Amino acid sequence: VINLLATEKLVVFRGHTGTPAEVVAFAELLANAESWSADDDGMVGNFERKLHHPDNKKITMVRNGRDGVLGTKEVSWHNDVAHRPWYREGGTCPTRILYAEILPSIPTPTLWCDQEWLYDNCPLDLRDAIENKQAKYIAPYETAWETHMRPLVITNPNTGRKALSASILFFLGLEGFTPSEFFTIKKKLLEIATRPENVITHQWQVGDLVINNNYSISHHRPEFNTEEDRVLWRLTFQIPELIPKFD
Repeated sequence: VINLLATEKLVVFRGHTGTPAEVVAFAELLANAESWSADDDGMVGNFERKLHHPDNKKITMVRNGRDGVLGTKEVSWHNDVAHRPWYREGGTCPTRILYAEILPSIPTPTLWCDQEWLYDNCPLDLRDAIENKQAKYIAPYETAWETHMRPLVITNPNTGRKALSASILFFLGLEGFTPSEFFTIKKKLLEIATRPENVITHQWQVGDLVINNNYSISHHRPEFNTEEDRVLWRLTFQIPELIPKFD
């Protein structure tokens, strides 16, 4: 599974019927992470602290819908690490398991794009201009941390491939560029990243267990029109072998 996450970034198991304890036990086969609890003081943010699973605090609940934390609106392209603090050894727990517990009658898909593919297919002149630049990331909601500057390009330690962050939701500035120049670059990167040949659409089914590597893949949830609940379990942890190198 670790090799698959390093090379494919996304692993999907259909029809899983495990308990929260079994999901945690599975993750512990991959890594012994210290910072994945809902009680943690920095790696999970805002509302997540109060939404741990009643049977296991290492799992937080992602509830979307009329009364959910993200409502029913579109959630733009992002990964879950660029905007988070990296002050601890091992980074910001980029490996995430999502498990579908409850879905609306018309399930809402999740779309995924490959950030290594984005780097490889970025025009050379644009890539050269941003290769060694620091990106400014800000969470658009209340957190215990502030703005973070991160390298826009990182290197996969397993394959040597470079990834160009497509965390569009949190990407709000770029070293050495005016706001106008930055927004032009951001628009271009989004256009390239979301070309059909680089997007996978996951149509959720109850029991789906999805593992993704946030360092090298981004995701997007379209707006949906329903008052029904959409409930996922989320387990966040760090696999040391996947920690990227910075250029």
